[in-house]
Amino acid sequence: MKSFPIYALFLFIMLCWSCSKNDATPAASALEFFPLEVGASWVYQTTIDNFNGPQRIDLDTITVLTSTRDGDDLVFTLSAATNFFLRVYFPTTLRLRDGKLYEQFPADTILFLTIDPADAGELVRTTVLTADSGVIEYRYDEQLELVVTPAGAFDCVNVRGQILATDSTATTHEYIINNYFSQGVGLVNTNHYFWFGGQHIDVRLLEYNLP
Repeated sequence: MKSFPIYALFLFIMLCWSCSKNDATPAASALEFFPLEVGASWVYQTTIDNFNGPQRIDLDTITVLTSTRDGDDLVFTLSAATNFFLRVYFPTTLRLRDGKLYEQFPADTILFLTIDPADAGELVRTTVLTADSGVIEYRYDEQLELVVTPAGAFDCVNVRGQILATDSTATTHEYIINNYFSQGVGLVNTNHYFWFGGQHIDVRLLEYNLP
């Protein structure tokens, strides 16, 4: 009876291990739902409720200016030059780490977008409101939802925030903030509120250009 050469057995084991590695499912990346390529741009229409007059409507463009590597991370800089509300609510620097996007400023530990199934339904970030007036708790909802904007209708995941005011009688207590992202498109709709009075701010995608 012929013995099986030891080197052939070793080669067989290595081949099986290599195939197993290649067949592994790659980790999902937030860039699938926010394709931050240099030169990509999104035009948004911002509608703001007014107490004593007609709605105010502004337009602004978010553009990806740079993409640089920092170790295993990718760092993106964005511009929002004209609309005050986008400058306030939209981060100008995002860091991709382990498939998730984080706000680079003031700290890169503030999660901006995840599509990791393990995060579904989980608390992904907490924003503390000014003067200890409350917090906003954000959770990732992977259930696709149809969102209609001037740019079209999109199936979206949502990073949903709930405002929890210290004073439960505050106008905005338990108000919901939605951040809708569509695969291959990016952020298509987000909404916010003025803290006092609860005026609604709605930001919807008007058009987009991806390189």
